[in-house]
Amino acid sequence: MSKHAEPEPVVAHIVVKFLDGHAPPYPGDSATPVHGTGPAWSELAAEFPDVRLRPMFTSAEPQRIRDLVAQGRRQDRTYEPPNLLSYFVVDVSKISVAARLQQIVRHLPNVEVVYFDPLGEDPTVAPGDDLRFPQQGYLKPAKDGIDAIFAWNFAGGDGALQEFIDMEKGWQLDHEDLPTNGASKLHGNILDSSKRHGTSVLGEVCGVDNAKGIVGITPNLAKVNVVSYYTSTRPDAMLAAINALPFGGVLLLEAQLPSVSNGTHTFQKVPIEVQRADFDVIRLATALGITVIEAACNGTNDLDLVTDSNGKFVLDPNHADGRDSGAILVSAAKSAVPHVRLATTNRGARVNCYAWGNNVVTTDTTEAKYRDNFSETSAAAPIVAGAALAVQGVAQAQGFRLSAYQMRQLLADKANGTPSADPFNDAIGVMPDLYKLLNSPQIGIAPDVYVRDFVGDDGAPHGGAISASPDVILRSTPVPNPTAAFGAGSGTENDDTLGDIALAGQDNFVYVRARNRGGSAAAGAKVDVYWAPLSSLPTPDSWTRVGSATLASVPAADVLTVFDAITWSAAQIPASGPYSLVAIAGSTLDPSPQIPAGMSFDAFRKLIRENNNVTWRSFNVVDIEPTVGVGSTKVVPLDFIVGAAPDVDVMMDVEIFARLPEGSRVFLEVPRELYERLSYALPAVPSDEPRSGLLIPMNPHGTRVLHNVHLPRGARFATRLMVHVPTKYRDNAYQAHVRQVHEGLEVGRVTWRVARKRRDVTPH
Repeated sequence: MSKHAEPEPVVAHIVVKFLDGHAPPYPGDSATPVHGTGPAWSELAAEFPDVRLRPMFTSAEPQRIRDLVAQGRRQDRTYEPPNLLSYFVVDVSKISVAARLQQIVRHLPNVEVVYFDPLGEDPTVAPGDDLRFPQQGYLKPAKDGIDAIFAWNFAGGDGALQEFIDMEKGWQLDHEDLPTNGASKLHGNILDSSKRHGTSVLGEVCGVDNAKGIVGITPNLAKVNVVSYYTSTRPDAMLAAINALPFGGVLLLEAQLPSVSNGTHTFQKVPIEVQRADFDVIRLATALGITVIEAACNGTNDLDLVTDSNGKFVLDPNHADGRDSGAILVSAAKSAVPHVRLATTNRGARVNCYAWGNNVVTTDTTEAKYRDNFSETSAAAPIVAGAALAVQGVAQAQGFRLSAYQMRQLLADKANGTPSADPFNDAIGVMPDLYKLLNSPQIGIAPDVYVRDFVGDDGAPHGGAISASPDVILRSTPVPNPTAAFGAGSGTENDDTLGDIALAGQDNFVYVRARNRGGSAAAGAKVDVYWAPLSSLPTPDSWTRVGSATLASVPAADVLTVFDAITWSAAQIPASGPYSLVAIAGSTLDPSPQIPAGMSFDAFRKLIRENNNVTWRSFNVVDIEPTVGVGSTKVVPLDFIVGAAPDVDVMMDVEIFARLPEGSRVFLEVPRELYERLSYALPAVPSDEPRSGLLIPMNPHGTRVLHNVHLPRGARFATRLMVHVPTKYRDNAYQAHVRQVHEGLEVGRVTWRVARKRRDVTPH
């Protein structure tokens, strides 16, 4: 009885793509001798009689592949599919013959593409067997992690109803901390030596919340399956996943190309989509609405400079050769803040996101069952996959699903993530921040409590006034029913004249109105109020706390909601008059920003511009009748303070604006020490008042700017705007303001409405 030699193991593939319409028939999964493809192949058949040409795709029937492509074309009008049934593979058992095979095949008729494809490998992992179990910092709020903890507060944020497939070569699917709801291998064989890698990946994405070790980013997925490209090809494994995933499903590609050579230079460890067949299948997936997360890999390459075997710059989106698979390409950075790009990770314009690339705590196949040293893009890509599943889950809970393109736009948007330590040079995109993502307009499910900076403010970022809030209302007597007086349906929703000046010697009362532009109610709402001397720049070092009020909830959909009165006690009020009142609101899932002692000016700028739940009211209604003389002219004196940064000397513009009737006059009375800090001398005359300030004429019908005023740190200059309106025009109301501008950005403003003294009629 004769013995047959065992077939030599496959060490690589030669991928052959025929011209569309000229490929041999797809005979299921059988191999075709090369002489069966036509007489022109006789040279190849003679030199390599044992070479067989086999179909690349065996995980789905040819008609199913045609159906998937047709569906992709219907769903994505930009998708221009190749004929996937024109891809064939030659298995190579000796690397030494691969170059000769390519040389012959490349010159054969009807061949469009041929390239050497080394067996893909898992992205490399840093060594180490320390099995400590620290906290999973990548689950924490930004800037540390992606804030998966926040996403768990919302329906779908734990991955409910979502389907996920991981592609690599091995897993321990019966691990105690992995899903037990039927996770299975859909394609290929498991490589024992790769089990540790795949098990760690799954732990990050979907580790079960069972008090046994770790918890995944999305622990409640509906389906978790795997496909292996061990003893298969990556494109065929991906096709098996595509065939099993719905629109909105997530496919994670944990593989890297060991190398690719253009004949002159060899690039090590690059993304698999460099190869044409991998690209074509990934593009089919994204056309079908499947979110594909692909490791950018660990070759230290600038992907803008990487070429495929034909010398094409396929990974440079700004190059004519660039091509877009639609996948989300993920690099890695250090876990510590600020997140420094790992030296080993690839970078470039094609990279969309990054995540932790060291110190990742997850599942393991060792006896201890857990590890705290999973690393590089192997660890980073699952974190981004988990973020995508959480976002898709929340979207589906609201009744819609995101396409692959929409998901990539969201996760790669700088507004929705944490930048790396050096974004321009790192070129690794942003780390997704689920707090920002769920607050984004495209999702909008998180509560978003805001207090308006001015009438017309809708809570969105803006460059306008920041201290004319209609929602901070001071009253000298309590209002019996604040909601009826100031809330929705009161008729005062957009009235910015509701506030009084403070009266000394008695309690005063502050009412704050808030809205919630998010998609869910803001439970546990709270507002804190502070007072400061009336200033065009009331920095936190001048604030004194008044008190706080709480509400059980601020409803969604922008319903104007009124907090109960905050008592400003008589003992706290230095004197009667106008003040700057600061309000900071928040809720359990939309917390108010912290105000640390000694806040820097840079932090203050960010506080007022990047938080829609921080505002102040330096807006006062004053009597139009003049009380002070400026020479022969009677004026209304409007006292305020020109403030400075608490910690640094700064140059600021001070802008004075008025829109008054014909014959009006406006003066700015400044102390001599402020006048001397102007960058250029302005005509001025001494004031008649005891303060011995200087009067600078202003424009009564527009704007005048004092440019580049040098303001020393901590300075506060007592200043007055003097307004005269002719008697015949005093039955109308007029407005004036002074604002301070630093580096083109308004950092403070005080506004007055000059009008006949009104009667105080409290709505009821």
